[in-house]
Amino acid sequence: MELHIIPLLVQSITECLPVSSSAHILVLEAFSPLCLSNCLQEALFHLIPLCSFVVVFWSEFWQLLLGCLRIVKCCWSPNHNDTQTLIVVRNIILANVPLFIAGVVLHFFPYTITHKKLITSLNLIIFGFLLRFADMWWNCGHEALGKSPGISAGKTMRELTPLNASIIGLAQVLAFFPGVSRMGICITMARFFKLGRVDALRLACLTGMPVLVYEAGKNLLNAFCGAECTEKVAYIESCVVSGHDVVNYLFVALLMILSCGTLKLLKTYVSRYSFSAIAVFRILLGGILFILALIK
Repeated sequence: MELHIIPLLVQSITECLPVSSSAHILVLEAFSPLCLSNCLQEALFHLIPLCSFVVVFWSEFWQLLLGCLRIVKCCWSPNHNDTQTLIVVRNIILANVPLFIAGVVLHFFPYTITHKKLITSLNLIIFGFLLRFADMWWNCGHEALGKSPGISAGKTMRELTPLNASIIGLAQVLAFFPGVSRMGICITMARFFKLGRVDALRLACLTGMPVLVYEAGKNLLNAFCGAECTEKVAYIESCVVSGHDVVNYLFVALLMILSCGTLKLLKTYVSRYSFSAIAVFRILLGGILFILALIK
């Protein structure tokens, strides 16, 4: 098994942030040659952040899992807690339906993006400003009423209406364009619907789980079937681990710890501060990528 350390490290960390992992990979590729990836590595690109989402939001994940099992079995006596959990399950499903429909359409009608660096940089900048605006939307409304909203004030996931969840799902379809960030657009729309910052992050992570399960499962199946991967990654010869299973397992375990730590740190940060720093970072990264697009 051959693993490319730097792309895996970048992907594992940035998938847990609303900053577009594809943009970071494009910056990395601008300074290194490309080589064919492998299906197992592509699976790890999605499996590592998936494990982080589950670990950091374990209690919510467990409640959602039980809620899904209850829906499948259809043999329980609903109480207040069940009803609240099923509302969240409903919202997660509604937010994922447009994504999977768009995925099926793009599978049969694929498209190729030209000038990828330029488009990615513009999306980073545009949606960075949009995240900043949406993040202040709730606070501005409360301040106009003379109230003090607090950093984490706002609605919870249970208070989203089916229409709100469906609109968030439609907005997430934009994440098929590089630089938008599925987590970023989900948080942005959640803030427009006045969810608290931590709940917006929680919604983005829980909504992303089905997509990550699908992508990781598809690539793992391809890996076990011996299929060849058509994706390319940045190749840095001194940062490739191959032929040592124990070393590979330790490296993957380390990446999972780093990924969990990143998401936990973000959760703690947004419980105290705004998403402004993330928005500024997106805009700066977009500027760097825009310059690279013009140079090359």
